[in-house]
Amino acid sequence: MSSISAVVNRDHGLGDKKRAPMREGFDLVLVGTGFASSFFLHEYLERAGERARVLVLERGELRDHLWHLAHEKELERESQAAVRNATPEKPWVFKLVFGGGSNCWWACTPRMLPEDFRLATVHGVGRDWPVSYDDLEEDYCAVEDAMAVAGPSSSSPFPRSRPYPLPAHRFSDPDRILKERFPDRFFGLPCARPSRATERRPRCCASGVCNLCPIDSKFTILNEMRAEEDGHRHRLIELHRQKFGEHIPLIRRHDVKGFVSRKPIWLVRPLGLSAVRKETELMELETRRFYETAARQTTDAGIRQLLGDLAEEERQHSLLAEELESAQRTSGLSYGLTVLLT
Repeated sequence: MSSISAVVNRDHGLGDKKRAPMREGFDLVLVGTGFASSFFLHEYLERAGERARVLVLERGELRDHLWHLAHEKELERESQAAVRNATPEKPWVFKLVFGGGSNCWWACTPRMLPEDFRLATVHGVGRDWPVSYDDLEEDYCAVEDAMAVAGPSSSSPFPRSRPYPLPAHRFSDPDRILKERFPDRFFGLPCARPSRATERRPRCCASGVCNLCPIDSKFTILNEMRAEEDGHRHRLIELHRQKFGEHIPLIRRHDVKGFVSRKPIWLVRPLGLSAVRKETELMELETRRFYETAARQTTDAGIRQLLGDLAEEERQHSLLAEELESAQRTSGLSYGLTVLLT
């Protein structure tokens, strides 16, 4: 497995520049950034100590949604060529990239039924599971909350202890006919395609091409569980809470003197990948300069440190993009990125 490794410490304390010497070894090493490892890591970090060290290895590269749209077929070919499928009559649908199978699933999220855990007892076939539906019900709820699942809380075959995070999608005309004909046997399928816009994802566009959502609406590890950018928002909110309390007033871009002014990227024509790349590089540069200028003008030590840290992170974004592009040009292959979710 080829990979580039990065380790992020869990300590996000504001103003703390004194760090304990880094310990050798790791408390947890995970291979891959798909569903299983990412949700395991999510739960682990809820329980681990502040100094826990975690290494996540990912063979695929970290690519944004725009790149996925432009390189869909190329990525599919490279992913299939990377494995030997002993049963080619059963295609293995996956993508060798950050987020793994979450990038190509259709975001359908039905639960197993209670009797599925008791096949031998109920149907006389197979074996009963060592755990029951009730044992896992709260875990089902936790995962559905994390993915913002939309589903029918009142007419569902799955016993629930609380409603789905989002309401079910509206029935189509054929759906309504089937529901009227089979009221107790037809129900809306729960799915991680939001029926309402969430903090990070727009409402499902119902285009029916969910293997690669054109608007990045369905849940993926990339759009919901990648923590790097969230660190900015969390730190800003925490510092605001310390300085000014709980209320956050509505402040728009034009309300901030000297802030970056730019036209929406969809007004750039032609909107090719090179144009998007140039716009992104310019955004990173302008934002970094704004942070640096603001840091020089403030007299508050905590705010100056935060702005300086944010400027440095913008610079690191640019350096990382250059390194990945350089590595890809040199090798001609997708060699991967290791990311730690915190």
